Amino acid sequence: MPGGFTLSASGLVEGGKGVDLIFPGEIQGGEKSLVWTGTNDNGQPVSGGTYTIQVQTTDPFGNIQTWTKSVAVLPQISSQSLNIYNSAGELVTSMNTTAFSSSPITNIGFGGTSKAAFVLGSGGGVQFVMQNSNGGQVLETWNGKSSSGQVVSPGSYIVELVSNGNGTIVMQSKGFVVLGDINQPSFTVLAGPNPVGPSDKELVFNIKGIQAGENANVQLYNVSGELISEGLGANGSSKMLLKIGNWSSGIYVAVVEVNSGPSVLNRTLLKIALDR
Repeated sequence: MPGGFTLSASGLVEGGKGVDLIFPGEIQGGEKSLVWTGTNDNGQPVSGGTYTIQVQTTDPFGNIQTWTKSVAVLPQISSQSLNIYNSAGELVTSMNTTAFSSSPITNIGFGGTSKAAFVLGSGGGVQFVMQNSNGGQVLETWNGKSSSGQVVSPGSYIVELVSNGNGTIVMQSKGFVVLGDINQPSFTVLAGPNPVGPSDKELVFNIKGIQAGENANVQLYNVSGELISEGLGANGSSKMLLKIGNWSSGIYVAVVEVNSGPSVLNRTLLKIALDR
């Protein structure tokens, strides 16, 4: 049965101005569709927000039926970035997507590996495979350096595709793993005396493979995970000493790291026994 048909949309619009879209005339029975392109009567894109689509039908006897449906309109993307976070939730670096795509990025993935695990250094890096709004493929490689130019430590990271408009909207989030540089010289550690006896006063860590410009540090933990002692070697030093305190007998774990500036290049664990 033919009837009058009116469709209007109203909601959060910039400046408080409403949207009123009128489709006059009559439509015949059966399924029909009309498309709203997200613009107002002046042809301008509306602001992001929640809108209500309202449909009214009037039969020949004047009876009116009304249907309403809420729709969300996303704000226009003013700029985008790939934000990379470490496992502690700290922002490592931010990459402006306009540097490698003139169209908005709609999807991010990884290239070269199905497990999203990447080696840094020596020509390596994290390979992002993205798709933009035009359906094109965009390739970009992150060299594993933070915003301050330091190579990040091996570990778990998250990349977020972010819309930077009125507020920040996370459009997509993916996890990946950074592995150590396979060409980074390895190091070995010998700790002694081990076990530590009642008369011992120092625990000595001898390191082989540390390079000039690098330094090492050690943290000693008990089996409860409590930090008992720690020490830092001089730049390029191959030896570290920990003064033995009033430590109880038992098994301890020494975590030895080699660093270049704030970046951890390598890490190893040693089991230390105390017999007091």
